[in-house]
Amino acid sequence: MNCSGNSHPVHLFSSFFYSFPIFFYFLSFSYLVLFPLVLIMSGPFRRYLQHEIDNLNLHLPHEFKSLSSLLSSPSPSVLTRDGKSHSFIKSELTFLSQLLPSDLWPLLQLPIQIIRRRDLGSGFFVIAGSKIQFYVCLLLLDLEDRSYLIFSESDPPSKQTFTRLEVQILRRKLSSCSTIGFS
Repeated sequence: MNCSGNSHPVHLFSSFFYSFPIFFYFLSFSYLVLFPLVLIMSGPFRRYLQHEIDNLNLHLPHEFKSLSSLLSSPSPSVLTRDGKSHSFIKSELTFLSQLLPSDLWPLLQLPIQIIRRRDLGSGFFVIAGSKIQFYVCLLLLDLEDRSYLIFSESDPPSKQTFTRLEVQILRRKLSSCSTIGFS
């Protein structure tokens, strides 16, 4: 049996113990780094973060109105969460009325909420609301050519999220009839 070099079992065992403190150093370092992250994402910090997100979303509507009621109103507006008034531009409402058949006007609740979802990745948004709001957004982006009746009875589309560029196009076309929120 060859006892020279590091192949002897005693040398292997001793080399493990020499590297053992280094292992504990890395373990304690990761503990010191990861443990505060666990504390940050629990309890009071999570409540504080939710409070800040709620403050960011004070501009979102507290109530929604149908397209038909907004078209008939002399000064179309809705109340926001902070009690202020969100006014609609009449030309955008008439644009939407030309885009949809009149039997869908009572179904479309405005403003359309576009929610930024950071959990889906950077720059992804979803439409918070009914299927008709999602349908209107697809129409505005020229991604849908079917009627709403066929759209509503079919399976949900594979595209459920919108990119930042698509949201910019939507906001350019409907600046007062859509709002952006954060989650």
